[in-house]
Amino acid sequence: MSSGAPGPPARCLEHEDEVAEVRAIGRAIRRRRGSDLPWKAFAVLARTHERVLDLDRGLAALGVPTRMRRQASLLDDPAVRRVLHRLRDDERPLLTALGDALRGDADDPAVIALAEAGEGQRTTDDAMTGRAFVGWAYANLSDDDHEPDAVTISTIHAAKGLEWPVVHIAGCEDGSIPISSARRREARAEEARLLYVAVTRAEQEVTLHWARARTHRGTRRPQTRSPFLEGFEARVAAVTDPPTSTGVPQLAALRAQLRPPEVTDPLLAALRAWRTARARAARTEPATIVPDEVLEEIAVRRPHTRPEIDEVAGLGPARRNRFADELLAVVARAEHAR
Repeated sequence: MSSGAPGPPARCLEHEDEVAEVRAIGRAIRRRRGSDLPWKAFAVLARTHERVLDLDRGLAALGVPTRMRRQASLLDDPAVRRVLHRLRDDERPLLTALGDALRGDADDPAVIALAEAGEGQRTTDDAMTGRAFVGWAYANLSDDDHEPDAVTISTIHAAKGLEWPVVHIAGCEDGSIPISSARRREARAEEARLLYVAVTRAEQEVTLHWARARTHRGTRRPQTRSPFLEGFEARVAAVTDPPTSTGVPQLAALRAQLRPPEVTDPLLAALRAWRTARARAARTEPATIVPDEVLEEIAVRRPHTRPEIDEVAGLGPARRNRFADELLAVVARAEHAR
């Protein structure tokens, strides 16, 4: 029961909380879906992997088919395949089973990324076994040539270089976009660029969502919308009045208005150079070493001690044990060169 009628090319919607937000996104996708737009024509983007997981669960509960996108497929790595082979019949709790399965491969960057994925999955399913994790990994960590007809749920970083006809961007609140620790000019510019990347994933329509409250670890906290959205409606009106038959020209004009100035953060450049060298030595994808969003948060926070780098979201125990000292050294060198 969907008209499939197109909506405005760009808009910003306010919601009571994260539950209302995901319901609104689900309803909007169902209304817009029609003979010309299959499920896979839609994407829902968010800042963090944690929010991606919440969106995936929420939309699935509403009967919306989803698939989560990763920046790189870990399953192509031989060490990862060895670890999963060891887990295939292990019915012990995941962390116990994974600890034994890592033997001999614990320093491999791809295996470290797999361990991080396992830790994240355990937080959502504390009864998961080693064997169940193997099934989850093959279902969720591969980006094969078969693209199911499902809505893509992705972090903004993992969506770079991709486009969909209709895009929803969730969680556009102050403290998320931009992240609360982004105080330097370079850090704010990176945050503005991140929002620009998200908006420009849309070919026809883009909707930005924010919630007045969110519950985290049992505590409900008030939210305010991202300062980057100030004047957003005026910018949209400026490029959509008078309306035309398609949203594409308006979106192009909106992209031009939202394009942030180019400001290069020397620390972020140094972190990316470190990651490239690490990936080349390990013969793996750079995102397998440390994802883009983690490097960008390090550049924003500029940690100088182990306790400070331990607070960086997305840098889980395995990566901290392997790379924390090297990352702190990169930060120290960049700060010394300022």
